[in-house]
Amino acid sequence: MASVKGSQSSVWQSLKHTKGTRRASPCHARADIADVQGPSLAWSNPWVRAVAFFAGAMACASMHRVTFSVLAIPIRAEFGLSLPQMGILHSAVLAGYILGQMPLGVLADRIGGIPVMQSSLLLWTLVTGVTSLIRNLPQQQRFPALLAARAALGLAQACIMPATSAMAAKWVPEEYRARALTLIHSSFSLGTVFGMLATPQLVLAFGWPGALMGFTLLGLAWAVFGQWSLPEEGAKHRVGRKQEPDSVASERKGSHKDGVKKGEKTSMWFQIALLTWTHCVIGWGFFIFQFWIPTYLKTLGALDLESMGALSALPWAASALGGVVAGNIADWLQEARGWRAVRVRAFTQTLATLGPALSLLPLILFRTRTPMSLAVGCLAAFMGLQAFCYAGFHAYVQDVAPKDAGKLLALTNSASTLVGFAANLITGALAASRFGYTAVFGLTMAFYLASCLSWNAVMKGQKISL
Repeated sequence: MASVKGSQSSVWQSLKHTKGTRRASPCHARADIADVQGPSLAWSNPWVRAVAFFAGAMACASMHRVTFSVLAIPIRAEFGLSLPQMGILHSAVLAGYILGQMPLGVLADRIGGIPVMQSSLLLWTLVTGVTSLIRNLPQQQRFPALLAARAALGLAQACIMPATSAMAAKWVPEEYRARALTLIHSSFSLGTVFGMLATPQLVLAFGWPGALMGFTLLGLAWAVFGQWSLPEEGAKHRVGRKQEPDSVASERKGSHKDGVKKGEKTSMWFQIALLTWTHCVIGWGFFIFQFWIPTYLKTLGALDLESMGALSALPWAASALGGVVAGNIADWLQEARGWRAVRVRAFTQTLATLGPALSLLPLILFRTRTPMSLAVGCLAAFMGLQAFCYAGFHAYVQDVAPKDAGKLLALTNSASTLVGFAANLITGALAASRFGYTAVFGLTMAFYLASCLSWNAVMKGQKISL
């Protein structure tokens, strides 16, 4: 017992003197480094290499997924596909993602996030390469082959969030965990920016199959880097959890149990339903904009792929920037201004819903007469403000369900992805109708306004236990 206390004291002293260490809290256990080497940002630390690999893999996942939204224009013209068929192809990715999320999540918990991410990166990279060969098939086989390839891509990429979570829980010290996860998830938006900018250049030089092969080679190169740099899951250097004193553990267990009384079960499930609704609205906007921005800009006059890719990248750059700004604002309000956490979440989530809704208003009013500069500005405002949900909705889940945040987020994210699947089908149908994208933006605006109202009316920080 004395050795355990001594080990904990040593770890606490090292964390206490680490730059940027958070204030101690009896409600959150700190990471315990299992070997002598303390946490640092040195490349010799295995967790630093793991974070670097995961950030690159997340960027590759985004590039391999979003490239098709730019290539949809030449592919549609060459294969003679309709807008509803394009909606089906976009939704096929999400169908595969939904089917693979839970199995790959269980696998990541069982064998580790690193091998799951390595294998999945290789798999979806090969699927991207195979997609470039579909033009060699007979005309009647092209659409089914594209459909299968898109579904396979989504199935392979279903690991990215659970594998990242499993890796971070095992390898990343707690005082670096928030920054590590921010880097990894921000890389997804940055990958989207790079994909939007690089795809047109590759198409001009090598055609759309050559563009897909270019991204295939990039993915293979990153897989080789991971094989060379990543630690093994069974390596000695790893991050564990500190043991808590019995009194603290008992207090946490008691407070968590008391947080949801029997008479509050109905209210708790209503809270879960509202959280699911909120995540579904986020998914509706995210997946529509991920797949349909280039096609929409084409209707406004962006005819060449180079300008279309550059313009389509700006909203995603705004998303990456918005997430960073949101996190800093939220921390400042809570620490410097003394706001309670629930008030901070309500403020940031209001910006994440009301802001995007209002940013769509000019697109609805101007319809097809929207100037290109105004359209891109509105799309950038939408994505930049929606990124505030990371400091609103996502942080709120951690606040109200600290012991069940993973299960709760898996539940809401599955529903959100399912809505994204339907959203692409609906967008394809509406875009092909006489109402066009005006109907898409109007429906999206209504969803976001309703989400803003429901959040502020219901979400008051009530505890949730699954």
